[in-house]
This record gives sequence, structure tokens and C-alpha cells, in this order.
Amino acid sequence: MTDESGHNILISKIIGLIMGLLLVFVLLYIIYLILIPKDLGDLSLPQFQFTKLIKDINDIKTGNGKLLTYSSSRNFMLVGFNKNLDIIKKDSLSNECGKYPIALDIEKQKTCYGKGCLCLCNVDTTLASEFGGDLIVNCKDEDVKCSLFEQNVIANNNCNYLLYYHTSQDAKKLLLSKDDKDIIITPQP
Repeated sequence: MTDESGHNILISKIIGLIMGLLLVFVLLYIIYLILIPKDLGDLSLPQFQFTKLIKDINDIKTGNGKLLTYSSSRNFMLVGFNKNLDIIKKDSLSNECGKYPIALDIEKQKTCYGKGCLCLCNVDTTLASEFGGDLIVNCKDEDVKCSLFEQNVIANNNCNYLLYYHTSQDAKKLLLSKDDKDIIITPQP
């Protein structure tokens, strides 16, 4: 009888161990599903952050504001256009709207014409890093992510555009607000 009870205890421990391991795998899988949203696919950090920013813009109610954390990289610039602006002229940049040393005017994607538009534009830093020159910002490439809005996308009420660029991958704060006419994204110090 002692051999049989010892055998039952051993089987119970093995079954408990298997159930414990199975529970750990199920929990890890659930954590994976929570942390890696299926609908965002295989995105880089800047693309993921941009997609999250668009979701936050769509979710915020008119008349409200929200402080967001945003991370990017030196290869991307956040560019917002108002409805009537198709080109951001390099010679007409202002500090309050976003002023960076850019080599060329920034053109809006044709799909954005007549709409407010927020894009995650490609930045070529070759000239800046190798020759001390200006950034080349391209919003017209096929791989550039843009979202259309009925409102203007600007840095503040005195602006008709938004440029936001930083070279570190450290998270920065953006203040997001929305009214019937404008989506305002203001970088915070």
C-alpha cells in the first residue's frame, strides 16, 4: 500500500508540474497579446508611435486636451499641414510652428490635398551628419504614413503647419488638443 500511495504522490506532482508549466505558457502568451497589438503589425518604434498618436487624435473629444508621450528617431519627422497648405516653404519656418534646418520645401502628399494631414515623413540626415548641411524631409514617398483629417493639423493657433523632429529616441511630451477647426499638437519643454 505504501508503494501505491508513493506512486500516486509522484503522479500528482508530475501532473501539478505539467499544469504549472502550461499555466506559465498561457500567461506569457496573454502578456504577448496585450503588449503586441495585432492590428499594428510589425511596425518600427516611430511607426508604432505615429499609429498610436493617430488613435489618440481620433479618440480625443472636441474641446479636450491630452498630454502624450511620443518617441521617434532621427530618420523621421512629424509633419502636419492645414487644409490650404500644400507646401511648407523652408524660408517661411517659424520657431513656434517648428523650425529646423531643412534643405528643401516640404510637399504634402497628393492624397492629402484639400484636407488636414499629419504625416510621419522620411528624413535623410546624410548632408547634416557628414557635411554639416540641412535635413532633407520627404513626405511624398510611398512608404510615408499619412492620416487625413477634416481639421487643420498645426502646432498652435498662430501656425498653418507643424514640424516636430528630435534626434534622440527619448520620449518627449506633446500636448494634443482638438476643436472643430484645428488639431493642435504642441511639443512640451
